[in-house]
Amino acid sequence: MPSTLERPPIVTIMGHVDHGKTTLLDAYRSSSIAAGEAGGITQHIGAFMVELGDAQRITFLDTPGHAAFSAMRQRGASATDVVILVVAADDGVMPQTIESIKYATEAGVPLVVAINKCDKEQADVHRVKQELARHGVDLEDFGGAVQAATSSLYWSGLMSSLTKQQIRKNLDALLEAVLLQAEVRGTQGKASNPAEGVVIEASSDKFKGQVATVLLHDGSLKPGEYIAAGCSFARIKSMTDDGKQRLKSLQPSMAAEVMGWRSLPEVGVPVFKVASERRRQMAEEHRQETLQERRRLRRLPRSARPRELNQQELLDVASSDKPTRLLVVRSDVQGSAEALVDAIAAIPSSEVACQVIRQGVGNITDSDIELAATTNATILGFGVGLGKKEAAQAEQQGVQVKLYKVVYHLLEELEQDLLSMLPPLMVEKQVGKAKVLQVFNLTGKRKSTVAGCRVLTGSLVKAHRFKVLRKGEEIHEGELSQLMHHKDSVEEVGLNTECGLSFEDYSDFAADDEVVCYQIEEKRRERL
Repeated sequence: MPSTLERPPIVTIMGHVDHGKTTLLDAYRSSSIAAGEAGGITQHIGAFMVELGDAQRITFLDTPGHAAFSAMRQRGASATDVVILVVAADDGVMPQTIESIKYATEAGVPLVVAINKCDKEQADVHRVKQELARHGVDLEDFGGAVQAATSSLYWSGLMSSLTKQQIRKNLDALLEAVLLQAEVRGTQGKASNPAEGVVIEASSDKFKGQVATVLLHDGSLKPGEYIAAGCSFARIKSMTDDGKQRLKSLQPSMAAEVMGWRSLPEVGVPVFKVASERRRQMAEEHRQETLQERRRLRRLPRSARPRELNQQELLDVASSDKPTRLLVVRSDVQGSAEALVDAIAAIPSSEVACQVIRQGVGNITDSDIELAATTNATILGFGVGLGKKEAAQAEQQGVQVKLYKVVYHLLEELEQDLLSMLPPLMVEKQVGKAKVLQVFNLTGKRKSTVAGCRVLTGSLVKAHRFKVLRKGEEIHEGELSQLMHHKDSVEEVGLNTECGLSFEDYSDFAADDEVVCYQIEEKRRERL
């Protein structure tokens, strides 16, 4: 059976304060995180990639346990593939344990339970399992699917009463449970995909400036590239991992401290790559313009607000002289729909156009598909879904439906689509160049003016087109009537070869003229 893990799984360790989360992570890293934390309690979300042998890796998020950091735990659950819920065998289920269960359940993330401190005198593993079951954690012991592993990593000057071999066995069992859950869930993410991630930390440093820790779920990032997180943008100056090593690239499931932000991004917001500074500036302009336009629209009567095009307007669009892409836009909220329509309208092009013929809020409907089929429009969905019935209808009627979660990806793909509608550019490519050494005026049956030349670069191909330059200025352009090497008529002459050439309708050659051989190639347009 092929592996469903395209990238290393991201694992969050959650639980109540001082139940052993950081010490558990420390055991996997074979380092001393816990000893270095303020008061032994984690003060921020940390992300670390751990090498497990056999080419396996796991990225761990260590979330704070006490009540003041509940929002940070929620962000951790939404960014992860598997949650390890650490519960101390002596304390049992506590308030932050319950909160962690809630966050993992709401995020749809599978749980693996690690019952810790099993060697303490007051430890009662069976009681802990019963308490977990009462809070909706269906453990395998009681017929459910959630695995539980026991461990003993309580630090009290000595690791525990267990031997190192027993501790390692417990850790390996927990790790196997995590990898099994990740395999069942599957983790999508390839370096070749568009980059997407999340901000897990953000801070201002008087030496580094605005700094944010980015956990990448998909794609890749490199220094010099542009990224956006909410209303914050960055041209990546540098990326460093948890070992303070500079990275040349960030791959899926890796986390790095990123420098280069214009303003401090919010923790928990999505991060994605944008194509260029131009796109970043356009996006910021669109955002400001959209806010202004939204305020203006609120002041308008309903009759003056944007509406669906009527049939006559659709006919007018269809009869336009330039290629036009018709669009049906669906978004999760009205503000997003308005912003998208504004951004689409602002895409610059004098040769091709795109026209939104309907915009709406909510999932894509059969009515949208009917309209798109009738008008040959494309449906763009932002933050919305496509039901099975509607998907089957779209496929049957040949309607293209594209779904997005990131507005910049939508705009960039739309631009590429518009570019594909334009004819290619016709680009002149030089094949070779020759210098006129002497001019010959032939008489008799072969009466013509022949330029005796030497090929300086490339080659001269009779089937291509030629131009004559005098002191850098073009004085003639056309096709050769003959190309000679010695006394033979040839189709091509190469570098440093002497040859004779003539045109049917041109004879005004002079010594030192340049003769350029070229061909016309089609080139796909790169920008509108």
